[in-house]
Amino acid sequence: MIIGFSLVMAVLLFNLALVVIALLRHRTRYLAKYSTSALVLLMLLGALRLFLPLSFPQITLAIHSFDLLPRIMSLIRTDIWPGSGRLELQTTLLIVWGIGSVVMLLRTIHIVRKLKLALRLYKHNPADNSRAVLLAQKLGMRRASIIVSPDVEIPFVTGIFRACICLPVMDNIPDNEFEMVLRHEYQHFKSCDILVKSFYNMLCIVFWWNPFVHFFHHNLDRLLELRCDAAVKKHMTCEEKATYLSSLYNVMRYTELRDAIRSATASTYVQTEAVDYEKFLEQRFQLIESDERSAKKQIVSVTLIMLVFLASFMFIIQPFHHPPEYDAVDIHVMYDEASFILFTTDGRYKLFLDGRFVYELQEIPDMFANIPIIKEEG
Repeated sequence: MIIGFSLVMAVLLFNLALVVIALLRHRTRYLAKYSTSALVLLMLLGALRLFLPLSFPQITLAIHSFDLLPRIMSLIRTDIWPGSGRLELQTTLLIVWGIGSVVMLLRTIHIVRKLKLALRLYKHNPADNSRAVLLAQKLGMRRASIIVSPDVEIPFVTGIFRACICLPVMDNIPDNEFEMVLRHEYQHFKSCDILVKSFYNMLCIVFWWNPFVHFFHHNLDRLLELRCDAAVKKHMTCEEKATYLSSLYNVMRYTELRDAIRSATASTYVQTEAVDYEKFLEQRFQLIESDERSAKKQIVSVTLIMLVFLASFMFIIQPFHHPPEYDAVDIHVMYDEASFILFTTDGRYKLFLDGRFVYELQEIPDMFANIPIIKEEG
């Protein structure tokens, strides 16, 4: 069953998952033990939970909010123009939500079109890609086309069913390092990272107003890079790991050179990003050099995440409203044999009328005095 507060609960749990992932992504020791795949799974399950805002009356426990949620509900139900009775704040917010999502969708379409135009430019201004093609054939990259162009700034891959690997002109990088660059980009394709990013972009379109979603976008790119490193370095020798690290460093130096040529003076923002990237690169180096992860620990972490995901359906936060005070003299409650009050093992009273749960009572008022009380067995 889907209700408004189950949707609110789903959004809160999704945000909590994003915060947990962002915190754990910076903990190199954790990633060295449990891998990044567990965090990617947590993100996907958090997003799935967002699209499954379900509550089950038989098993879902309602946690009442006595102050905060009732005040929020009262606020969003107020009229924008007092006395009009037509346009509530919640209606206005939904309209703004819809307009913002349309704007974000148009922005995303514009970015996709720019990427397609860039690919056309790379194809019309190509450089010699014979070395890249030979190395790709050596690595068995059958579902990949390779574009080498001076217009490409950094190596990247695109494509869902067939990889399109775009590379800058890197004649100064030796073949063994160039091979590592190809393996890294092709691993992004094999890991379906573009699908993960596309799915998350869809979340950004729908929940554009959520600061946690935009904050995590930066962490998602780096999380996928770490996962790609872990997959590429698997079964590598120490010598191959050293070559892989050298290729990462040379690509970074090449990117810095391109940035320096483009702009002689860097802003404070760029400098901050550069420092942050150096820390991230250091983390990548540490994880690549670390030993292989324990399969048992990975299974434990994945099992734990699945259990937490299932447990998230077992509780929901709802605002508590006191029932109106009735005059027992003027009101008569009609009930049949299927009506009763259930006294639960944890000391609560649940009112059932015609066999259906109606309300949870703090105490039994006089108006329900004639309804039989059934004690729940432990």
